[in-house]
Amino acid sequence: HDALPIFTKQINLNTASQSELDSLTGVGTVTVHKIVSGRPYTAVDELVTKKIVSQKVFDQIKEQVTTY
Repeated sequence: HDALPIFTKQINLNTASQSELDSLTGVGTVTVHKIVSGRPYTAVDELVTKKIVSQKVFDQIKEQVTTY
């Protein structure tokens, strides 16, 4: 039995609403605003290179997000 939830829909960093972004693991209101301010993204790892989230948080959410 896999303990991790299965995400059927990835969240697009460029078009997601604030409430969708807020649903990501380890992402709160402050980070949501940083993500929105950092748009547009061409690759999900820009969350780390643009210093939006830490590597630890990125590792938790990278499977849940997309840029296209």
